Amino acid sequence: KLKNYFLIVLSLLLTLTTLCGCNLFLEEEEVLDPPALESDSTDYLTHKVEKGDLVDQTIYNGYVVAAAEYEYSFGDVGGKLEDIDVTAGQAVKKGQKIAKLDSAETENELRLQELYVEKAQIAYDKAVAENANSADIKTAKLNLEIEKTKLQKYKNVIGGSVLYATADGLVSYVDTVASGDYIESHKTIIKIIDSSKIMVKYEASSVSEFSLGQEVTLRYDNVLYKGVISDIPTQINT
Repeated sequence: KLKNYFLIVLSLLLTLTTLCGCNLFLEEEEVLDPPALESDSTDYLTHKVEKGDLVDQTIYNGYVVAAAEYEYSFGDVGGKLEDIDVTAGQAVKKGQKIAKLDSAETENELRLQELYVEKAQIAYDKAVAENANSADIKTAKLNLEIEKTKLQKYKNVIGGSVLYATADGLVSYVDTVASGDYIESHKTIIKIIDSSKIMVKYEASSVSEFSLGQEVTLRYDNVLYKGVISDIPTQINT
């Protein structure tokens, strides 16, 4: 009986193992190929390479200045400003009026002084015609010279009350004054640069790389200009 029991148990174990084995082995799925990726087409920009010269150059930054600049004031004359006829950046011609002082009062004094000169001239001519003594003639002559000197002074004041451009150029500066403002003598109120003579100024702590007459190429507003070094200071302020 024990032997038969063992055989039955063994038979059952084999049956269970067979049944379980059927569940352990899964059915294999069909292997699919990976999806193919489409690559984007690439455009290449090409440029033909040509043989050229190797240029050794050094680039410096400078600023444009005028080689000649003229300052305008009323000299020894002072007075109220009548008008300024130009503005900064304006082109002017030689001889063009650019500013004027109010000289109405001086012009009245000039006309009065012309009468004094005429009166002194009559007195001198009379002394000479009447063959007056030498002292009277000399006195009359001196009075005439004094009146003429006064007249010339008024003429100088009126002449100095008008400023004219002494050269063609561009107005680079105009003082912030208005009509009626008092202008001191010798005060610069207008500056004009000679636009036909332009230079580039470069400031550096050393100028050993430059020499007088050296040719240089200037780039301004994307336009190239040829030039030469015209001035090198003998000392550099550091």
